[in-house]
Amino acid sequence: MSNPYFSILPLGGVGEIGSNLTVVRTPEQTIIIDAGILFPYEDHFDIDYLVVDVKILEKENVTDILFTHAHEDHIGAVAHILKKFPEIKIWASQFATSLIRHRLDEQGIVTRINIFRENDVLSFKHLNIHPVHVTHSIPETFGFLIEDKKKNACALYISDFKFDLNPPYEKAFNFEKIAKHFAAAKQTYAFLDSTNILYQTKTPSESELIPDIEEVVKSHPGRLFVTLFSSNIHRMQSFINACKKYKKPFSFLGRSIENYMTNARETGVLQYHEDDLRHIDELKDKSNILIFVSGCQGDHFSALKKLSTGEHPDFKLKTCDTVVFSSKVIPGNEKKIARIYNSIIAQGAEVITSKDKNIHASGHACQTDLIELINRIKPQHYIPIHGETLFLKRHAQFIQKKFPEIKTFELKNFGEIKIAENKTDIVQHEVNEPLIIHGEHLEIERSQISERRKMSCNGAVFVTFQKKNHELQITMYGLPLATNEKKIPLTDLISSKYNGMWKKSTDLELADNIKIEIRRYLNADLGYKPVTHVHVI
Repeated sequence: MSNPYFSILPLGGVGEIGSNLTVVRTPEQTIIIDAGILFPYEDHFDIDYLVVDVKILEKENVTDILFTHAHEDHIGAVAHILKKFPEIKIWASQFATSLIRHRLDEQGIVTRINIFRENDVLSFKHLNIHPVHVTHSIPETFGFLIEDKKKNACALYISDFKFDLNPPYEKAFNFEKIAKHFAAAKQTYAFLDSTNILYQTKTPSESELIPDIEEVVKSHPGRLFVTLFSSNIHRMQSFINACKKYKKPFSFLGRSIENYMTNARETGVLQYHEDDLRHIDELKDKSNILIFVSGCQGDHFSALKKLSTGEHPDFKLKTCDTVVFSSKVIPGNEKKIARIYNSIIAQGAEVITSKDKNIHASGHACQTDLIELINRIKPQHYIPIHGETLFLKRHAQFIQKKFPEIKTFELKNFGEIKIAENKTDIVQHEVNEPLIIHGEHLEIERSQISERRKMSCNGAVFVTFQKKNHELQITMYGLPLATNEKKIPLTDLISSKYNGMWKKSTDLELADNIKIEIRRYLNADLGYKPVTHVHVI
């Protein structure tokens, strides 16, 4: 295809939930939308997170990055992008800017962030990009209308949204702006969220939760521990408003909750009187208070986990306490959360979940929401994004069935959709594996993760052999304690082998022979071979 108006290339977030990063290309300029992280699906050898490998962009004129909202799977890799493209220009909403700055400060990175608002037009050489306010589970979430200067083509990109026309603390989803731009363009494209495509219903509005939230606060005069996604500022606002209504002070436990609350209040998206907030170390009467607790997914070092196990230094659960889970359980965390429920109950406290009260609503559109939105904006082309492979497939099938007049495309990571006059092509690029980040935001190679896996499963043996006096030192980790009794016969075996066969070996040959002999010996005893390292001195 020659001279497309522009192309859209997702490098992350399509076929997975996380590491969102999408590229908008024109012949002379490359613009990035979002740079998020992907958390491992399980506790994976202490890996912190994964980020997209953007080496496909190394030779391009990457000038700008735009952020849709401030969730970690959309802003978490901003430092990695800045290190790769130091001159890149950053665009974000005011609230997202506050959280991005906090993340960059942690890594000692200072850079300018340009704040956009909904009525702004972000003008580039060949494109205009228009922010569109949408509703989600975090304040100031935006989609982007991407159109060429002559309005030949207009693409709507919204990675996360719910179609809420009655939100309690922000403006409604601005579908009118989308419809207006689509009506003015010759070709229109919708790239939309797939997260809740398996649900046929409509996603409840945050406003629908307020009665039950107020009832929970009113009917529990004792200590009320509320755990929720730390970024769900509007849910916090509902609980805070209920606290004010029923004269219940509130506080928080956990750095994540503190970070989001502080940034939200400073930017005006969370409102409360400073006198209503109690700091834990200042509390005198702890019998009637609501405490927001971070770690609703049972993260190992979270405040919720410490509270549930009785290890929190400031609070021990009692029979008059109630723990409210104003969140859903992310798939894969069911057993972990069930253990937390049981631990809380075992200490005599009460547990309330969204199965008991209407206290949680998703931030993503279900099928009914998508139907309502599509009927209002009427796109000609449709591309499901933001979801696992199953979700993307079901999303495409749903649109094809409900709206056969819309041309639907199925896209994967590193699949580039090129938009030209009366023509749309998809080019699949070679996929780069994501980078694994560990410790102080450092990349760690996959070979090293494989080594960790082997040590974790099979244990490790470290051996030092001194040629001068034939002294052998053996240290074992992760093996049955009874195996330590094998050190003496192992030492005798290695010494006899050295005197009989290996005395004239090079140091490298000697180390290899000792390693083979120890692994063979322990395999006969254990039924497996530990990772073994030998040093000859």
